[in-house]
Amino acid sequence: DALPIYPEKALEYYTIAAEHSYVDGFVDIGDLYHENVLPCDDRCAMAISCYQKAIAFGCTRAEYNLALEYLDERSPYVNKEEGSEIMRASARHDSNEARLFLAMSYMRGKEPFSKNTATGMRYLKDMAASGDGAALYYLGKILVDRLYGQERNTDEGLLLIRMAADKGFLDAVNDLAHFYE
Repeated sequence: DALPIYPEKALEYYTIAAEHSYVDGFVDIGDLYHENVLPCDDRCAMAISCYQKAIAFGCTRAEYNLALEYLDERSPYVNKEEGSEIMRASARHDSNEARLFLAMSYMRGKEPFSKNTATGMRYLKDMAASGDGAALYYLGKILVDRLYGQERNTDEGLLLIRMAADKGFLDAVNDLAHFYE
């Protein structure tokens, strides 16, 4: 049985955490607004405000979330230029989520990022070299499926997917199960 959800109580505790310098409290409050768990007239503005407070304390998770807010077509505050700059800053500040987002955006040429396979592959290879499970998986898939103009290398691709599975990346585990059916 799931616990009942009390968003006002969550807000109360996250606020206490934020007031005691637990910066992720601001991000968590922003997420509650972003996901429309906390009702308000302008949930996007409230989320942005919370993320900006956390960024002032150096929180890369808040940078990533703020960038997503600005890049979201559904947001009334969509600002692709600002969002892309914040996403790049978050990646420079060691956010693997931002790095993966940029890698896949460059690979796909997802606006506002121009298609640049070399840049996307560089992000993925750097992340994979540091052992990031998601990067290992996506790099492996690219090599196995010959995506984005890359040469097929099934052996290396499967090795990378196995490494991602060993790190607990569930998409990799699932793909390996299908591969060996």
